Amino acid sequence: IDQRGEVAFAVGEYARAAEAFQGHLTNDRSDRSYILDRERLLLSALADGQARAADEASNETFSILRVQGLNADKTVSSVVINEGVKIWKGEPFEQALGFHYVALQKAMVGEWDNARAAAGSSLFLLKDFGENERGEKASTLDIARNAQKEGDQYFDKGYTAAKTDFALGYLMTGLANRAIGREDEASDNFGEAARVNPALEKLRDALLGRGYNCVFVVDYGRGPRKTAYGPDDALARFVPLMASDQNMLSCTLAGAGGAGEDVSYPPVCDVNAMAQSHQWNNLEDVRVAKSEIGSALVAGGLAVAATSGRDHGRVNEAQLLAGLGAALAGAIMKSGAAADTRHLELLPQRVYVVPLQVEGRGSVLTLQVQGDEQSRMVLAGID
Repeated sequence: IDQRGEVAFAVGEYARAAEAFQGHLTNDRSDRSYILDRERLLLSALADGQARAADEASNETFSILRVQGLNADKTVSSVVINEGVKIWKGEPFEQALGFHYVALQKAMVGEWDNARAAAGSSLFLLKDFGENERGEKASTLDIARNAQKEGDQYFDKGYTAAKTDFALGYLMTGLANRAIGREDEASDNFGEAARVNPALEKLRDALLGRGYNCVFVVDYGRGPRKTAYGPDDALARFVPLMASDQNMLSCTLAGAGGAGEDVSYPPVCDVNAMAQSHQWNNLEDVRVAKSEIGSALVAGGLAVAATSGRDHGRVNEAQLLAGLGAALAGAIMKSGAAADTRHLELLPQRVYVVPLQVEGRGSVLTLQVQGDEQSRMVLAGID
């Protein structure tokens, strides 16, 4: 990542961040930074209030994210081969959020059909590898160990396809459907969001009603960092930079004539929780199994070579060569075991959605996450 852009984004200098990311773009679609740099530019432009300026980054992000990579059961792949080019699209949770920001950009410029297409694309099926022997949700390490025992086919057949729990995607799809007059679909989408997260029932009811003409989508906090750990740094995990909680977002809207509205809503998306769930990760951590298998091959190969001995005064060359060959294969496997920790660093820790009725020019909206006075933001002159 361009450090200048990341620092500028962190301190709220979004135009400078967008400029840095614009200058950092690569045209090589096989480069892992290709989609990352465009998403960084997209988020920076949206944060700067320049939705129209984000058109190109938004369109290209959508184009890449929807590149064929769906499995037969409609779950997504993070690395796909398209026309001979290997394209990296990010962890599944990064893909879902990428579609969300495209939908947000399209909604902000009034392209509701495109917003609907992007938001609907975020609702892909997830891979559920079930529980471990202790009855706990399987961790990435559990999954890697199972793959080591059963082979790489475990990654293709060891899971069940599960319906997504991406409440934010359901809400954005519902809003887009409502905007183009598809009321039944909008109702279904809003209801599905509350089904996967019952804390959103109040928000669902507000969105189903007619008492709003404006929707605020509020990002808060800093998302998790991707780090490598384990043997040979082969395993990757997302470490929270900021704790998750269910603190409400308080919203006070004061009209130009003095009338006001005071509501509060819970977060609809917890990026920490998504990043830490194996369902939302691509399990490229096959690398950890690859690393462990490599270690076993090295140890086993050297053991075979050491015990080759002599057969009636002659070195057992076949056994020696087999042992050294296995050790060499293991070393080769280990050499590429380290996890790639590139990720979308600009994601928030959580997202709120707030429907409000803005009565006239000059309205003032005050937003604040409960328990965090420094989060207070006043938006004046809203029309």
